Amino acid sequence: MEKQPFSLTTEQVLSELDTTREGLKPNEAKRRLETNGKNELRGHKKRSKWAIFWSQFKDFMLLILIGAAVVTGIVAIASGEYSDLIDVGVILAIVVLNAIIGFVQENKAENALESLKKMSEPFAFVYRGGKLVRVPTAEIVVGDIVHLEAGDVACADCYIIESASLKADESSLTGESVSVEKVAGVALPENTVLGDRSNMVHSGCVITYGHGLGVVVATGMNTEIGKIAGMLDEQEDEKTPIQNKLNKLGKWITIGILGIAVLVFIINVVIKDSHDVLSALLVAIALAVAAIPESLPAVITVIMATGVSRMSKQRAIIRKMHAVETLGSCQIICSDKTGTLTQNRMTLSEIYTNGKIYKHSEMQEITEKRVFECMLLCNDCIVSGESVEGDPTETVLVRGAMRLGYDYNKTVNEFTRVNELPFDSVRKLMTTFHKVGSKIIGYTKGAPDVLVERCTHIVQNGRVRVINDKDRAEISETLDQMAQKGLRTLALAFREHKGQEFSNDDEQDLTFLGITAMRDPPRETSAEAVRTCIEAGIKPIMITGDYPITAREIAREVGIYKDGDRILTGAELDSLSDKEYKEIIKSVSVYARVSPENKVRIVNAWKATGAVVAMTGDGVNDAPSIKAADIGIGMGKSGTEVTKEVADMVLTDDNFATIVGAVSEGRKIYTNIKKVIQFLFGTNFVEVLSILLVTLISPTLGFLSAMQILFVNLLTDALPAISLSVERAESDIMKKPPRPKNEGLFAGIWGAMITQVVWHTLAILLTFYITYDITGDNTLATTMSFAVLSLSQIFHLMNVRNTHSIFTTNPFHNKFYWLTIVVCIALNIAVIAIPAVAGVFGFVPLSIAQWGIVFGIALTIIPIMEIYKLIRYLISRKKKEK
Repeated sequence: MEKQPFSLTTEQVLSELDTTREGLKPNEAKRRLETNGKNELRGHKKRSKWAIFWSQFKDFMLLILIGAAVVTGIVAIASGEYSDLIDVGVILAIVVLNAIIGFVQENKAENALESLKKMSEPFAFVYRGGKLVRVPTAEIVVGDIVHLEAGDVACADCYIIESASLKADESSLTGESVSVEKVAGVALPENTVLGDRSNMVHSGCVITYGHGLGVVVATGMNTEIGKIAGMLDEQEDEKTPIQNKLNKLGKWITIGILGIAVLVFIINVVIKDSHDVLSALLVAIALAVAAIPESLPAVITVIMATGVSRMSKQRAIIRKMHAVETLGSCQIICSDKTGTLTQNRMTLSEIYTNGKIYKHSEMQEITEKRVFECMLLCNDCIVSGESVEGDPTETVLVRGAMRLGYDYNKTVNEFTRVNELPFDSVRKLMTTFHKVGSKIIGYTKGAPDVLVERCTHIVQNGRVRVINDKDRAEISETLDQMAQKGLRTLALAFREHKGQEFSNDDEQDLTFLGITAMRDPPRETSAEAVRTCIEAGIKPIMITGDYPITAREIAREVGIYKDGDRILTGAELDSLSDKEYKEIIKSVSVYARVSPENKVRIVNAWKATGAVVAMTGDGVNDAPSIKAADIGIGMGKSGTEVTKEVADMVLTDDNFATIVGAVSEGRKIYTNIKKVIQFLFGTNFVEVLSILLVTLISPTLGFLSAMQILFVNLLTDALPAISLSVERAESDIMKKPPRPKNEGLFAGIWGAMITQVVWHTLAILLTFYITYDITGDNTLATTMSFAVLSLSQIFHLMNVRNTHSIFTTNPFHNKFYWLTIVVCIALNIAVIAIPAVAGVFGFVPLSIAQWGIVFGIALTIIPIMEIYKLIRYLISRKKKEK
């Protein structure tokens, strides 16, 4: 019997609140998980292997073929022509073999996507045994104490027991877009019921402001969102744009091919033998099946799934499949600075206070203790012994003060926090309020340009005095000096709180304490990744909340900013009209001091130019711009859950170089899909054209039978296409400009396809008619034509593997390709050389000389395509020179 997560009653919740900070003991949490099941909504069950296998027979054309084979078998038995049953058996065997190949491909894709799903599993922070630990949301149980902060997505229905300006977006449940303020239910009257939205956060809702603690009261299908979900299947398969294009293309091709098949059927029945209707029907249907590349959707699924799996191993998790294709068109990458282009391993480099800059080695000389009190108190870090967890900038301040001998636990116990104004990207400030004796002191930290403007006093030599213009000028000069070194700065201040209410007014009339400066060096890989971007025709742009000069220095160091480029602040952007901004947008490489609205405007402005835009982000304020971008990229390490939720791709290492690697992989995936399309459609058109022309030119001569057509289709469709799907990226793939956003499936390959189809068809017809004219043997002519048809397709794989000459790349890096070549050639020879098999398929054995002729003709496809590539290269070079 399936385990069902359960919910707690009001009395049970209140009885468990005695262990608020202790949380459940690990053994008790494990027991509840085993007893009541995982915290998951019921989705559709994973398809069984049998279901995947039987789904291969749902193809319309295959159903017609099976039906025709069954009818032929019935007629053969009724008429006593039992030899016809061999044909029926072979055809059905080929159909089953085709289904097996499709099954293997689809099963591989399902497994790859399943492993990907596990890699992107969300987590939550809960108290277990007195420690704050990171737990997969599926393992959250009732009674867990969950830590909630801005950007998190609630993992279950939680009863709020601590709230610091906590607000939640409940639009997923109620449709109301306005965030709802949450209060701690413990402080409410005893008759408070669970379900009162003011003291509850429900599963799936986004924490938009502040932080708090909640005890889990319902999980899985017992949550509010679980009740709404009911029996709905929440995991619908998403078709990618390229699959939609192929479906549309497939409809038109099917109509055209059916028309040709009907024409061939009529000619065979009317002119050849009006009594052999079933044989003519089988040929027509086999021709249609051969012409339609039914393995293409499965192969593309494999390409996408294996590519996505490769990306995940390279620390880029694709959450939405369309991102794989869109990556190949990416023209703009808007990247955050901290942690993405830099190491996010900041250290406290300098402190400015009392009119002096103190280097790291001089900080012991600082006598103003309030500077370090502010560093220790004004943050949301979680400190356990020497371990400090939280926002990277805040952890630097806390660690810096602790290393200078300040006791964190003693300080927070002496200065009891009573309230706070959480940081947001609009105010660019954070304030915490602490009770010291009979006073309440507010400590504020934030952007220096914002905080200094709000300061009316300054601390000097332990005394507070009015700040003057000279002080402000000195502070401004100090900030410039720090920024020119690429340091990140935060200003510190304090104020004694008056009155009963806490509001933003407490961030006015502040007393300036000092400035902390931190160094976050660029990642070693950033400069090379930026250079690769530029070579690939992609413009990297830095968007940061940092001071403009700091942003410029880091951008210059990694290669994003060059002399002549512009830096634009959020305030400057706000002052520009859309027309004015459009005129300068291409010259701006760095944006500093930006708001969430600024980020959305930047993304939309670039999209308005027709560019494909990627946008990175980690905070809840980045979610709108990430959602607006063509490719939204969330940060797996530092990113909030809401950011990951709206992202198309999540970086598990928060590294800019990983984005560039993902773009390269996206281009490779798209290129391999184009190669498969070129090969399958090109070779299948040859089959249709050859049969149609022979039928029209010589309707009385026999050509390829249904079995022969299906066999060559099986031989040269699935395995070769799969071998192309695992081709390595071409060496210059990141030296080409991005492909156009709305590029057609056949763009850039028409010339190669037409050349191949014309020559290939001509070679088959010449082989057939010359052999027939010399020997007068229709069967021999058909046998040699079949061999040329199938071998030419196998050798054509060499041409399609690379858009450049086959002599410019290592031919042996794709082992599966050579295995395909060997297997296909061996089967091709076997079906003709083994008398018993040849008799079944209607072939005659060939002599060594005839095999030599066949191989010689088939190999001509390689020099023909090499000549085409050379001509195309010369034309392309001439255009570049002009």
